[in-house]
Amino acid sequence: MNNLQFLIGRKPKFYDVSDMIVKAVSSGARGKAPRDLKVTLLDSEQLGSVDTDPSDGLICTFLVDGAEFFRGIVVSDNRSSSRTVEIHAMDNAMYLTKNKGSFTFKKKTATQIFKAVCKKANLKVGGAVNTKFKIKELTKKGTTFWDVIQDALSQTYSSTGKRYYVTSIKGELYLKKRTESNNMIIVDPDTNTTTYSQTRSIEDTYTRLKLYSSTTKKKKTTTKVKKTVINKPLENKIGMMQDVESVDKKIKKSELKKKAETWKKDKSTMSTTMSWSGLGDTRAISGKAICVKAPQLDVNKVLYIDSDTHTWQNGSYTMQLTLKYAASNSDAG
Repeated sequence: MNNLQFLIGRKPKFYDVSDMIVKAVSSGARGKAPRDLKVTLLDSEQLGSVDTDPSDGLICTFLVDGAEFFRGIVVSDNRSSSRTVEIHAMDNAMYLTKNKGSFTFKKKTATQIFKAVCKKANLKVGGAVNTKFKIKELTKKGTTFWDVIQDALSQTYSSTGKRYYVTSIKGELYLKKRTESNNMIIVDPDTNTTTYSQTRSIEDTYTRLKLYSSTTKKKKTTTKVKKTVINKPLENKIGMMQDVESVDKKIKKSELKKKAETWKKDKSTMSTTMSWSGLGDTRAISGKAICVKAPQLDVNKVLYIDSDTHTWQNGSYTMQLTLKYAASNSDAG
């Protein structure tokens, strides 16, 4: 049984309402912001003296066995006839989705774009890995700050085959690379697994790609195919399914080659995902690697967490994960 703590308030005063916790659920997903937390509290006389008004700018912190698992902003509260109060909070990545603007970046890395956008949103950056690849130009008009960052990461992945993700830790935002860890979780039916299932699909699969550039002169636009990639073995089996992507007219041959390689691994293959449920582990957060053993599916490999939901209730801690297969460790995520 985990020791749970839930603190709510504003500096300098925070209320410890840990004894009133009935249920807590936290969830997150790859490429989505923010992470959220829903805590159900017993609506007792003691809780009546605690401010839960979302318009007061309240901060809450959720700890599991003394370690901070979540910190965020209270966005709603709900009182019911069952004499419970549900507090809904989101981490500070919420501000990236709740602010819109126009941006133009030239020859900047996703790291530089991430830092610039966070600065504009008045959000503190705790750390950011160097993505190295310079994006020739990224222009976004009237879009959320989050979309700008995700566009930069998407272009970086397309050109390098490397994935990165944004996470909030103790009130600070981090840009991290998706990699395996020495402290990786291992799940298997003998120790911590309740159920698992695997889904294979070609719904989002393509068999060929056309990379083209566009040039506009005197209001007339012309296009030129820079490269065509065909996965012939797959196309012979399932038929032609064509994808297109616009590239800069001055793109280098090496960049075209890398885009083609990334596309083939990412989109010209059958997608395979796994749904898993079992005992909870606070290390299992979207974007991280996990070692999965599922003998009935002949699976014993590293997968990456696409979405996660952690639930604490009645003294038990469980989690549900959506896991993604990857062509290789470097392009996983």
